[in-house]
Amino acid sequence: MASIQEVVNAAWRIKSSAEQVKSRSSTCAENLGRHSNQLAAVVRGSRTGEVAVQQVTLAQRAVATSAAKLGALISATDGFVADLTK
Repeated sequence: MASIQEVVNAAWRIKSSAEQVKSRSSTCAENLGRHSNQLAAVVRGSRTGEVAVQQVTLAQRAVATSAAKLGALISATDGFVADLTK
């Protein structure tokens, strides 16, 4: 059976990974938002172009949602470790 310290260390590794992925996801969402706006300006009036803009916008929202959920995981990890080490 794992010691409490081993569990805490594993939780911190999960938190660290989540923070890294959250940071990259947030940057990706921002970039997708910019690209969506740039694409919209170029394809205005094209039905297929506007569909492409919608798809990029959906991807941007999905990545932003993922980053927010990673933030919740980070907070939950902090709470878990705090409870575990009381």
